[in-house]
Amino acid sequence: MKKKVSFIFLPAIFLLYLLVELFLKLTNSSLCVSEGCTLTDTMLKFDSIYLNYLGLVSSLVLLVLGILSYKNKIDKKFFSILLFSALFFEIILIGYQYFVATEICKFCLGVLSFLMLIAIFSNIKYFLLAIPIFSSVIMALSFLNLSSASALSYKKTFIKENGNYIIQLDGCRHCRELKNYLITHKIPFTKIDIRKIQSQIFLDFINIKKVPVLIVQKENTKIIIHGNNNIFNYFDLKKTQ
Repeated sequence: MKKKVSFIFLPAIFLLYLLVELFLKLTNSSLCVSEGCTLTDTMLKFDSIYLNYLGLVSSLVLLVLGILSYKNKIDKKFFSILLFSALFFEIILIGYQYFVATEICKFCLGVLSFLMLIAIFSNIKYFLLAIPIFSSVIMALSFLNLSSASALSYKKTFIKENGNYIIQLDGCRHCRELKNYLITHKIPFTKIDIRKIQSQIFLDFINIKKVPVLIVQKENTKIIIHGNNNIFNYFDLKKTQ
């Protein structure tokens, strides 16, 4: 029974978990509701939906290998290799989230929990042997000042002239709604991608965890407004003045 749980039952539930998240992502929602999720997505060099696709394909392959291993049609080592590769990947991803964004995506924690459960049930010996390696990866990340290193790679000022600047993320539903509003009302604006390290550091410094954020530059004054409703109210009030 334990063998069936580790090689079929848990991988199947894991696949379902990833399918649910992918469906929610495609409908502009998510299993993760923490404020750090948006900033976590911005650390990727590509749209986070592709990471969901990668995870889904990996979990499907893991389930297939699990079924074949359970039926003794292939060596169980193939299942273990993919499982521990995914586990290392997730640990590095979560470690980077923690040490750079200082907040961990709850969905990613769920992925890590599933992978650890599968690893423990399928081969506790391999899992125990891998713990020192997992620990060394986290320790190495903790030794690196990743935020400072990233900041040194980008030295550019985005807000130089008077105008409206939107710190946003392509694919963000609220950002898309705001841009549509500005275009409809013929309000000029400049986009600033939250993936730029200066944007992340700035928003983290003023304790804003979600986009979009409007910055209005007026001579030597900057107005910062966070949240679509507040931004809409700002422009609606300007029309009546």
